[in-house]
Amino acid sequence: MSGRRLLLAFLATLGLGSILWAAYQRVRESEEAEELLRAVATAHLRVGYEGEGAWGNRWPGMWVTHDSRSGRTKYGSGRWSQVEAAPSGRMPDAAAFCLDLDALLENYRASEGEPGRYLDRDVRTLVVEPRLEGRPSLEILFDRETSLPLKVKTVRHDGVLLREAVFHSIFLGDREVRRSFGPSVDGMGRNVAPEDADEEAGFPVWRPAYVPEGFRLVKCRVSRWMGPCVRLLYTDGVTAFELWQRPVLLPAQIESIFSRAPGGADFHVRWHRRVGFRALARSGGAGEDGIAVERHEFGPHVRYEMRVAGSDVTLVTRADIDPEETVRVLRSIEVR
Repeated sequence: MSGRRLLLAFLATLGLGSILWAAYQRVRESEEAEELLRAVATAHLRVGYEGEGAWGNRWPGMWVTHDSRSGRTKYGSGRWSQVEAAPSGRMPDAAAFCLDLDALLENYRASEGEPGRYLDRDVRTLVVEPRLEGRPSLEILFDRETSLPLKVKTVRHDGVLLREAVFHSIFLGDREVRRSFGPSVDGMGRNVAPEDADEEAGFPVWRPAYVPEGFRLVKCRVSRWMGPCVRLLYTDGVTAFELWQRPVLLPAQIESIFSRAPGGADFHVRWHRRVGFRALARSGGAGEDGIAVERHEFGPHVRYEMRVAGSDVTLVTRADIDPEETVRVLRSIEVR
């Protein structure tokens, strides 16, 4: 073989080696970023914290206390407070960006950004991007020492800022969070196994035949405060929607449930009648089955409501799911 051919073969081998090395480096960086994402999403299991958090303009300031030993999180202080069994994605808590770790790792990929300083602490950055079109991306600023998220920015697929959960002040370390008692706890419901939902609720619990790709059922809660209700939480790890199902109550049932409620039973009978008899056709319109869907916006949340077979069904989402997809989920409810 001539010297020229040997040189060409050597250069080709060198080029192929460079390509393979670059590919190896990308895989390694991806694996390291995934491990970082796993650590950041589970930091609240290891780290207690206390500080003032915010969630855009809706929650300009909320005191958050989390005890990693008990796993409980308290939002607010004094009389106006709520205790969760874990950081709640419904509250202004940067540590609550992940609703299900397995779904997150399956539907999103991470890469590491630039380090920096925040709240007088060394921080690192993770950029989390969806594997599926139409889902939001995240930018997470987290504490280098503990991996606890301190700021999480969520951006819709079209570049619009959806929400920003951020700590304005933070103390790392456990603080005791006691269990709370009273209607506020039952109002959020107790977690049950999905297969036990019918028995726990006392009525058939319906599920959608269609859910968007990547979504899974991760939580089922049953509540009896303000009337029986079942809440099914579906998520792809970050994006989520919740289905509420409430049987339509008769006046006699309302009187029995609210006999000791503030305002008296008469007030709640009138309130439920007003809600029950309002027209559900302002937006969304009736489908081929004649069932109308109504849409309401509550700050960052959107609610879609319909009444079918003696039950009110509500789908609650954060406005980061396509409206057509949302209505499709709601209309696929399998009544049994």
